[in-house]
Amino acid sequence: MEDNFNYFENAPSYFCLCFKDGCASAEKCLRSLTARDVDATTLQLVCANPRITNVAGEGSCPFFKSVEKVRIAYGFKTALGLVPAAKVKDVRKAISELFNQRDYYYMRRGEMGMSPEVQSQIAEVLTQCDAPSPIAFDHYEEKVNWK
Repeated sequence: MEDNFNYFENAPSYFCLCFKDGCASAEKCLRSLTARDVDATTLQLVCANPRITNVAGEGSCPFFKSVEKVRIAYGFKTALGLVPAAKVKDVRKAISELFNQRDYYYMRRGEMGMSPEVQSQIAEVLTQCDAPSPIAFDHYEEKVNWK
């Protein structure tokens, strides 16, 4: 990640932090990097039990989480435009059954990001409805994988 990236500001509120001093993997652990960026205005945090954490780090600590980026896709209007008109209704129905109709519209328009798992589900539906493979989404962003 870039040097000025603030992990705490970007972390979901439920993300478990680690404040263990002297950890060998602190600079590679998402929990430690996020804890490092905690501000002085936050009153409550979710954190790992220091009695269970292990300063040996990566291979030994049950809380270790490596910093990974994931490619999030936004929008599939372009791919939907390649589906034969007679099958567009089938695409909407199939994707709405996988998620829900509201999310279908948010994802189609690019207002809701799609994880790699969701991308493959939508690509499978589009391919089954005769969109040419490989399916390309409207745009992509690299984001930290908090899960």
